[in-house]
Amino acid sequence: MAIPTEEEARDYFVFRAGQKLFGVPAAKVAGIAERKVPAPLPFAPRAVLGVVGFQGRMVTVIDPLALIGELRSKPGAAIQLVTVLNGDEQLGLAGDSQEEILSLRLNAIDRSQSPAVVISIEHHDREIMVLDPARLFAAAIGRIERRRRRS
Repeated sequence: MAIPTEEEARDYFVFRAGQKLFGVPAAKVAGIAERKVPAPLPFAPRAVLGVVGFQGRMVTVIDPLALIGELRSKPGAAIQLVTVLNGDEQLGLAGDSQEEILSLRLNAIDRSQSPAVVISIEHHDREIMVLDPARLFAAAIGRIERRRRRS
């Protein structure tokens, strides 16, 4: 994800997971699914909560809290908000509530330790961790390689 310059403002979909705020580019959001219980996947890493159905397709739900080393307070419970992302990987992010869509200029850059978090910004005394949709799957699975179809 290219980091915008001071002059560029982009819209970010901001949601809450636990006590943390996360943002993703609004243009990358395909939709929202509410109150979903992910079907767990065997041998999945901690960040992968399972899959849910969304508009006729299966979406892999990733826990953004696990990406920053935190634990979900109620594992296995219904996810209040799944932010479904555009793209071939068919990913969704687990959240508790939608905050807002913000138009932000990302000029106060603080690089994060998490590979999925591009930057962490302060907005009205609140920290928002901006996630890079292109790096979510790799960050969620860590070193586990995804099986590829044989041709």
